[in-house]
Amino acid sequence: MKYVLIIFGIAILLRIDFILDLFDRANRKMENREPVVEVSESKSDRTVVSIDQDQMLNTSPKETFFAFLDAFHSAPDAEIRIRAMSWLKDHPKLFNQILDKDLESKIFKWRDHLKNNNTEVVNFILDLMSVLPGENQEILKSFFALWMDINMEHFIISYSRTKDTNCSIATTFGDPIPEEEKMNDYYQRIDSLKIILQKEKIEPIHRALATNCVLQLETLTQKLAPQEPSVEPPPSETVSPDPALAPNVISSPPPQEATGSNP
Repeated sequence: MKYVLIIFGIAILLRIDFILDLFDRANRKMENREPVVEVSESKSDRTVVSIDQDQMLNTSPKETFFAFLDAFHSAPDAEIRIRAMSWLKDHPKLFNQILDKDLESKIFKWRDHLKNNNTEVVNFILDLMSVLPGENQEILKSFFALWMDINMEHFIISYSRTKDTNCSIATTFGDPIPEEEKMNDYYQRIDSLKIILQKEKIEPIHRALATNCVLQLETLTQKLAPQEPSVEPPPSETVSPDPALAPNVISSPPPQEATGSNP
């Protein structure tokens, strides 16, 4: 029994040594481990940049402005229009007198909104007309001219907000038109304008613009209409009478002098 107790005590001592060794190993691992920093507790000196702002940083000013135009095409919204105009005013040298083909392409993508008489599209075009120079302003007039052939009444209401009171735009086309078809389109515009002028209730400013548009178109069509040549009577010719057809005239002999006998 004595030997059993001795053996049992030795086993316990060995077990304790084993356990202490495990604790020692674990302690060394904890000392060598790098401190873990919670992400939520860390602070960064970098400024958080929104996705929209980050895109602007990676693009040129003109590309950013075109991005505004594309966004407006997807959703014609007043906020997008205001931000785009603010950006354009902050970068006044984006466009010059020469036509920018990319700008023309972006603007003409909005033509679908003309059918819906979208007010924000009108506002955006008018805003751009007030700042864009040269040929780039002319493309805005061409875009406005599309409206005449889509809905003349909406065009008159919207275009009356411009300074073109004489309606010089009346003879402008937004799309290329063959020369042989222009006259027919002019006449169709005149008919549409006269229908508007026949309405009883029409704002004076709208009536004045529609009247001037008709005058512009009628003046041009009269100038371009082919003139019919005037027919003049043929010159009269002097025809000498045919002797064979002349009536026979019996001439009386000349009177003879009377002769008397001398007594």
